[in-house]
Amino acid sequence: YTTPKVDANNILVAIAMMTLKKIGFYDTIVTDNFMIYSALYESLSQLGVELKYEPNDEFNVFITNFMIKVCQFEQEIDVIDDKIKELAQDMIDTMHKWDGVGLAGPQVGVLKRIIVIDLYEEGSQFVLINPVIVSQKGTQEVDEGCLSFPNKFGKVERPKEVVVEALDLDGCKITLKAQDLLAQALCHEIDHLNGVVFVERVKPGTLETVTP
Repeated sequence: YTTPKVDANNILVAIAMMTLKKIGFYDTIVTDNFMIYSALYESLSQLGVELKYEPNDEFNVFITNFMIKVCQFEQEIDVIDDKIKELAQDMIDTMHKWDGVGLAGPQVGVLKRIIVIDLYEEGSQFVLINPVIVSQKGTQEVDEGCLSFPNKFGKVERPKEVVVEALDLDGCKITLKAQDLLAQALCHEIDHLNGVVFVERVKPGTLETVTP
């Protein structure tokens, strides 16, 4: 990857999408492509605004992480209605499409505190609303990547065990005790909700790009 050209147009476009999402003008998750520019393109198209550039991988990453940074102020979910349940299923479908183990609202342009996780084992699929880490224990050094940073991987230090409190899709408060990979996934996705991306936690000198 080369450093993306972050010009005024890119920033204005990102802000435009944030505004559209905030006012609820475009509130449909894009299941065919989780990259932010897809939702952005459709949002602006509905307003008759034609994009003048051809998005590339570097632009995708820029827009995605612009969203994530601003989304640290995103809204908690107060009402779990059919719309939220549909969102959760769409996020799961998107995660599976890209062979991920987790996905957070900001990654798909949704300003809500919601994450989905699937370790592809029985009983390991979770939809967590307004998740909060209430305790953690120990440390583990893990290899980590992210759907928002295609083909990039690095070593990150994560808690060995965590306890997370959240709501499930029925609105019931749940407490999830996790360790190892599940603990890692929970921390990674909750980081997204707090405006933190994994490359900020990567140990110096370990970030690399792997060609598929």
